Amino acid sequence: MKLTLHIGQHKTGSKALQAYFDHNRLKLLENNIYYPHGAQEAKHIAYRISHFVFYALVRYECLKKLGRFQEANDFFKLHQKILPLISLQEYFSDIFSTAAQLNAKQIFMSCEDLFDMVTAHEIEYDEELLNSAVATIINLCKQFHCELKIVVLLRRPDELVNAHYAQFIKGSDKNYLNFSRYFERMQPRLNAKQILKIWQQRLASETILIFPYESDLRRNIASFFLKSILNINNIQFFESPPTNPEFTNITPSSLYIDLIREMNERRAHGLSFIPRVKILEISQSKPLSRNVQWLEQQQFDLLNKTFLKDFKELFGKNFADTDFKKHSRLSSQKEYDQAEWDKVNEELLKQTVYPESKSIFNLFYKRLKRFSIKIWRR
Repeated sequence: MKLTLHIGQHKTGSKALQAYFDHNRLKLLENNIYYPHGAQEAKHIAYRISHFVFYALVRYECLKKLGRFQEANDFFKLHQKILPLISLQEYFSDIFSTAAQLNAKQIFMSCEDLFDMVTAHEIEYDEELLNSAVATIINLCKQFHCELKIVVLLRRPDELVNAHYAQFIKGSDKNYLNFSRYFERMQPRLNAKQILKIWQQRLASETILIFPYESDLRRNIASFFLKSILNINNIQFFESPPTNPEFTNITPSSLYIDLIREMNERRAHGLSFIPRVKILEISQSKPLSRNVQWLEQQQFDLLNKTFLKDFKELFGKNFADTDFKKHSRLSSQKEYDQAEWDKVNEELLKQTVYPESKSIFNLFYKRLKRFSIKIWRR
C-alpha cells in the first residue's frame, strides 16, 4: 500500500487542499485513492477535513516516549474532545483496513502540523519532539509495509513569518504578543533547511517531494496535487467544495490583526474590548487593504542573510519563479482609505464588551443593598 503524506508547511494553502479532497472523497476513491475521514465530531471544520488526529496521536505518544508525561497529559486534555481512545497503531490499522476493504491502492493524508510538529497557535520549535515523531511515523510505515512519500510546500520565510503572526493573533482571544518578540521566538521554525534535514536523515531523497509555495501551484493547489502528486488526469470530474471562509483561511489586513491584538491585551487586563469574532466578521465584508506585513528592514535583512539564502539554494536550479522582490510585500505597501477605516472603527465600537468584573460588582452591590434593607426593617 502506498501512503502519501502532505506535511505542510503552515500557511501554504493546506485548508483549501483538505477541503477539496474531503469534498471529492468518492472521486478520489474512483481513482483508487483513499482519503481518510478526519475528526467527524470536532467543532472546528479544520479538524474534520484534515488529519489533525494523526498528528495529535503522534505527538501524544512521542511525548510519553520522551518521558515528558505532564506535557503529554496536558496536550491530551487540550484535545480530548477529538482524540479517539485508541493507540496510534490502532488508528493506523483502522485506516489501512478501511483502505483495503475499499480496494484502494493508495492512501493520501494531509496535516500541516507534521512538518515541524508545532501547531499554528504555538511558537517554539521542539527538535527533540520532531526527531521522535519522524522516527515514529517511519516505524509505523515499516510495520504496515507501506511505501511512504512525503510532500512539502515551503513558503518564503519573510512571507511565512508575517502569515504565521497573523494566524497566531487572529486564532485566539488570549494572544497579544507584539511582533518583535514573536519574531525572535519564531526564528528556529523559519529554518526550513534544518527541519527538512531531520526528515531527510531517515528517508531516501526521492521519497521527499519539496515545492515552493510561491510558484504557479499557488493558483490552484488542488489541481497541482491531483496531477503532479497523485497522477490523476480526469480532474474535470472533480468539484470545488462549497464556499466557506474556514476553507480559504484568508488573512485580514494588518489593520484588523493589530486591532485584535490590542483588544486581546485589553481583555487580558480586564478592560473593555471589542470581541475578536466581531472584528473578523467585519474584516470579511470590508477587507480594506490586503497588506499583512510587520517586518522591519533590519528583520528582513536578517532573514535574507540566513533562511532566504537556503530557500534560493533549494529551488533556484529547478524553479524559475524565485524572484524574491516579486513576492516580497516589503516594498509594495498598499494604501487604504482612512475615512473608510474610521467608519469601520465606529461600527466596531458599538460591539464593545465591558469586563465581567463590573457586572459582578453591580450584582454584589444589589445584594448588599437588599441585605441592608432587611436589617433596617428588623
